[in-house]
Amino acid sequence: MRALFTAIFSVMFVVGYAGLGYSGTYEGDYEVGSAANGIGFSRHNLGRYGDAVRTETTFQICIYCHTPHTPLKEKGPLWTGKAGASTSYTAYGTNAPVSNNPGAKPSTTGLGSPSLACLSCHDGATAFDSIANSPGKRKVPEVETPGAWGCTVTDKKTSAPTVNTRLVLAPTLTDDHPVNVFFRGGKVASLRLRKTIISQINLKTGLDFDGAVPNRVLFSNLWSIKGYISDTATIGDLLRDGRIECSSCHDPHFNNKSWDEISGTFKNWDDADGLFLRRVGGNYASSVCRTCHGK
Repeated sequence: MRALFTAIFSVMFVVGYAGLGYSGTYEGDYEVGSAANGIGFSRHNLGRYGDAVRTETTFQICIYCHTPHTPLKEKGPLWTGKAGASTSYTAYGTNAPVSNNPGAKPSTTGLGSPSLACLSCHDGATAFDSIANSPGKRKVPEVETPGAWGCTVTDKKTSAPTVNTRLVLAPTLTDDHPVNVFFRGGKVASLRLRKTIISQINLKTGLDFDGAVPNRVLFSNLWSIKGYISDTATIGDLLRDGRIECSSCHDPHFNNKSWDEISGTFKNWDDADGLFLRRVGGNYASSVCRTCHGK
């Protein structure tokens, strides 16, 4: 009898889960302590084996962002740098507010290194293959110029050259979530305290939640921290030097298949890789936003 009940419940769970328009994997597929990985089968794999955008010239994946022998003497995870990347951005700071966003206070001060790493591709001006050190043993210039090793990034499904439009974030960042700003927990924007343990935040409060469907993406609040799924991390662990950066919400290596609600908005790709969001379950029910903001 118990086995029969379990089987019936499992069918009800699958049907109910799909009925919510949530057909991808779910929270149980990312257990605490497991690696937040999957970059190979994601849009951040621009090599020959990439799933969406790729080049026919190299099979390598990491070379677009990292190199084991960098001529730039960069700190951190051996960043390969980008030739021609924008050096001036309008970000949130302490200057006068801008007209198109009255609450924003832009500044041209430098951004944090995690955000600069993202913007070296997402600035809308720098070619994907504009890197400091190309793969292979041949002697390369101090800084590679775009196309120096024959990279033509194309959409795998259409075989057409890709156009970096939706992914353009810079040089004006005042129309995006603030980065390089101090996290003022307990003082502004209903921000929770930095010491708050993320997995203990109750995201079901105030929702018209149908308890008959065990929606596990709301039962716990697990995030990718330092490359692993964690249930002990605090909000402070998402910050860099106490500041919010792009990496506070996104893990560029995490092919987060637990959230496919956004997938239908991408015309040429089957999925959105969970937008590389750190939170397992993505922004389902605005859970990423409500993790930091106690709204």
